[in-house]
Amino acid sequence: MKKILIIMVVVLMFMFNFTGCTTGTTKNPNGTNTENNTNNGNNTNNGNNNGNTTGNKPNANGEVIGRLVGISSNEIKVSTEGKTNTYKIPSDKVKDYYLGETVMIKGSENNYTVSSYDKYNFDARYTEQGDLITRATGTIKEIGDKFITATTELGELSIMNPGNFNLPLNSNVIVDYVSTKEGNKIVSYYDESKKMDLKIKNITRDAEGRMVLVVTDANNKEYDLTLNHDVVMNVAHSTLKVGDSIKVYPTSIGDENPPKINASMVIK
Repeated sequence: MKKILIIMVVVLMFMFNFTGCTTGTTKNPNGTNTENNTNNGNNTNNGNNNGNTTGNKPNANGEVIGRLVGISSNEIKVSTEGKTNTYKIPSDKVKDYYLGETVMIKGSENNYTVSSYDKYNFDARYTEQGDLITRATGTIKEIGDKFITATTELGELSIMNPGNFNLPLNSNVIVDYVSTKEGNKIVSYYDESKKMDLKIKNITRDAEGRMVLVVTDANNKEYDLTLNHDVVMNVAHSTLKVGDSIKVYPTSIGDENPPKINASMVIK
């Protein structure tokens, strides 16, 4: 009898140890199972660059990819996933790039290299928080207290009213939005009736690193257009050339001579 009890105890101990070593799930406080995974740095999701970086930390290739948002004499600021980090890089190393442009940084402190990131997919944009932005073009058909309805190329679209939507019914509009549990949430919208078809006459770079354009309309009237870092674009700044035709969505046009345009989006 003692031998049988000893054997049973040994078997039970073996079974306990075996199950304890092989399980790969743990219980969350809400009772759902979550798998214990180790992130090796290769399957990260990046809000600005389609999964190529993890915030301001280098990716698997030792690269930081983000939007250039600040330039001073001895450092630059790069924003990725809503986080902004400062890198000790002399301004002459980024003299060919502009605020708002997506750049790639490699190396370590005191030995960084900076280049334009030419693999950025402008048709698959993400918010700083990593949410995919969907774009729809259409006509506003209904404006309610909570939702706005538009007829678009994607079908009838219902989006949450942000409270400051100022376009009237039947407006032609471009809407950038993200899908949430509460509904489609507007990221930005652009009034098609305000769109300006312009041609680039001259390109310079101001002391802050912003691209400054002299542009002309069909009547050869000149405008000054300074591109801040938050202007939405479908091409890299440094690829624009004199003679290019662009579509500009202004937020305001000044009374100066030549008039100054503030823009929310520029499309080539």
